[in-house]
Amino acid sequence: MTVSLLAPNVELTDPAARRIVFHDDLDHVRVTAPAAFAGPRLARAVLDLAAADAAAGEMLAERTARWKKIATVDGWLHRRLLAAHLTARTRDPQAGAQEADQWQAC
Repeated sequence: MTVSLLAPNVELTDPAARRIVFHDDLDHVRVTAPAAFAGPRLARAVLDLAAADAAAGEMLAERTARWKKIATVDGWLHRRLLAAHLTARTRDPQAGAQEADQWQAC
């Protein structure tokens, strides 16, 4: 659901301004903090939900599948979100081969 809010928000942001709007480290963005643009807060919410899904055991492909909507609007932001999500988590050495393969695919 949050991705469905973020994608149109990004699309409405002028492509030349997107890197300025999303320049802050997403680790420092808080959903509850006031901001001039909603996009970074929505991006933070997407990352927070993905982290919660990961903690609940959802596979990488499942928790990032809906992010394709963002990729169609802005590939740079999609890659940035994926990188932020992957660097915030360490691969579980006890994870099955399927999860390990997904990490390799990224």
